[in-house]
Amino acid sequence: MLSGLCILYLILYFLFCICLVFPPTEFVSAGLSIDNLLSGYIGSEHLQFVQFQMRRSAANLIFHSLLPLGSILSVGYIAPECGLWSYPWSRGVTPMWSGFVYLCLLLPVLAALAVCYYSANNWSHHHIARTLKLYSQERSWHIVASYINIEFRRIDKFMSSGGSRVVVTDNWICQMGIYGCSLIHQSDAVLALSGSSDLSLSHTTSTGVQFLNITVSSARANIKPFTIRLNSLEYSDLKDKLHRPVLNQRDIIIHQTLSEKFLVVFKQCVEENPTYTYAEEVEQCIGCMREASDVKILKHCSAEPQEGGEARCGGCYCRPMWCLSCMGKWFASRQDQSTPDTWLSAKSPCPTCRSTFCVRDVCKLA
Repeated sequence: MLSGLCILYLILYFLFCICLVFPPTEFVSAGLSIDNLLSGYIGSEHLQFVQFQMRRSAANLIFHSLLPLGSILSVGYIAPECGLWSYPWSRGVTPMWSGFVYLCLLLPVLAALAVCYYSANNWSHHHIARTLKLYSQERSWHIVASYINIEFRRIDKFMSSGGSRVVVTDNWICQMGIYGCSLIHQSDAVLALSGSSDLSLSHTTSTGVQFLNITVSSARANIKPFTIRLNSLEYSDLKDKLHRPVLNQRDIIIHQTLSEKFLVVFKQCVEENPTYTYAEEVEQCIGCMREASDVKILKHCSAEPQEGGEARCGGCYCRPMWCLSCMGKWFASRQDQSTPDTWLSAKSPCPTCRSTFCVRDVCKLA
């Protein structure tokens, strides 16, 4: 019969195991994660992303298989009166307790055998390696893995924050799990919004948060689909990195960020402004390097500066170097984030020459 003290230790040990299996931000910051504790064996994710995921999954499997046995050893040492170190074949021991002890001893053995199988022949039996072989004409996963490692080192990749970790590179969509990593090439990926959930309370914001479920499947055979759970505030950044659109057949309403809502109103106001005739050839926007420059700052407002107030709008002599979206994002970033209701009537310095302008001074090119 377990005493109250023994049950209390088991509950605390169970909570500690939950924090190790699903480490919160505080544990990761303090270095109490398997990735940090076994960094010497796992290696660097930045240098070898694919190999890191293989070794990380193996380390997690071994470490997690030892947690049930650790409950018997640790609690039995702290509270010996509980009798948790009793042999399963001793008299008075229930069959249920005997089965639990044998299971705790068997799990590490099975995990070790699985890791030995995965790591044999330079990890060629790991499920990540088997997936990458399907994308290699030479049936060598090392070649595909080297391309993924190179793309992961680039700074323009998309990485989700919190929840299931998602990485989108130039050609790959990756979702990291506890015991592995799911990968699908963007050329044959099909993405579809499968659901959403709204949380009224969040530790990151007082206005709640929306999470989107995006199912990622492949046109290739033998590649399992997976589901991405993503904060709706990161949805726009995800779409910018994808080669294909995300299907929304269920007409799920996606919540916008404050900057995205302002950008819609900003574009509407600019459409009402006079246009600017520019005869020379325009260049790519220096903000996003994707769209052509299509706006010019030209003073049109008649507002005079108030005494002791902000400077009045002045003339800008820069040639068109920004697109409308980047100009709106720049304008929003220069405002007081605590008073969004004043953004439209506020002013901002030119991102190039720092001349003051307002929304009425932004003109689209004719």
